[in-house]
Amino acid sequence: MALVHGDLSNQVLGAAFRVHSALGEGLLERVYEQAFKLELQALEIPFVCQQGFDVLYRGVVVGQFKADLVVAGKILVELKAVGQVTSGMDSQLFNYLKLSGLSVGYLFNFNCASLYYRRVVRGTG
Repeated sequence: MALVHGDLSNQVLGAAFRVHSALGEGLLERVYEQAFKLELQALEIPFVCQQGFDVLYRGVVVGQFKADLVVAGKILVELKAVGQVTSGMDSQLFNYLKLSGLSVGYLFNFNCASLYYRRVVRGTG
């Protein structure tokens, strides 16, 4: 079975690992975000920062959320630099996928000795 957006996913993962390898842990989230964006640019992968998505309830817009990055219109990326990833952060990623209509998302936490990442694939059903 093929990985959903496999080639692009591998490139996104590689970019995150290169950033973590070069910068290590202990910096602010925005530093990692800037470095990650430079990696995507070097790979010539398009992305949108802080892309807004409406939150609908009974067909009415009741709010909006902004994804840290949407890569190539296919992969939602949330970046963190926290001491510990919580279940709420995982839930946030899943909900962002559901609300955005995208099927693949990554949660990266750079504030640890080894890069933490979680890949979530949302079914279409």
